[in-house]
Amino acid sequence: MESSSELADIKMVLAALMQGMNDTKGKAQVVEPKQEKPSAESEGVEGEEDVDIVQHETNAEEDKGDEGGLATYMKMHQDFYASLHYTRVQEMCKQKNIQYFRKDMGAWELARLDLQEYKDMLKGGKP
Repeated sequence: MESSSELADIKMVLAALMQGMNDTKGKAQVVEPKQEKPSAESEGVEGEEDVDIVQHETNAEEDKGDEGGLATYMKMHQDFYASLHYTRVQEMCKQKNIQYFRKDMGAWELARLDLQEYKDMLKGGKP
């Protein structure tokens, strides 16, 4: 019987602690947003849609470094090879005569070779 009374005491202490804690994480009151009446200035623009002033900023440095999307191309292929099972990556490395140590290194080499083939194809296609 002693253990059940100790258990009851522990439960009471825990309940007191929980009541004392002010944990509002995820338990905040829901506040409905109040809709304001449109002012006289905005009434004249009812039919127009909201337009962002800054749409897509272009980064000149990024454009210079990634001509033709080569970095993106390699990243996509590296992600693809990394998503494959390691035995499949081993087989593909064997087919392309790449020495296989680890999956991520093999995936990187396969992506690098794909990028090289893509660059060669682009050079060959241009007059």
